[in-house]
Amino acid sequence: MAWACVEKVLDMPGFFTMLAEIYKEGYFPCPWKGNYPSGQAVVL
Repeated sequence: MAWACVEKVLDMPGFFTMLAEIYKEGYFPCPWKGNYPSGQAVVL
């Protein structure tokens, strides 16, 4: 979550901002499917 805050402060959304959005929607990200960044997070 700290890195999501850093990305937010620097106005450079990235990987950790995306994870924070997944948590905010009530899901739990587990593995990554495919090659980053073209893949996607697998959620429960």
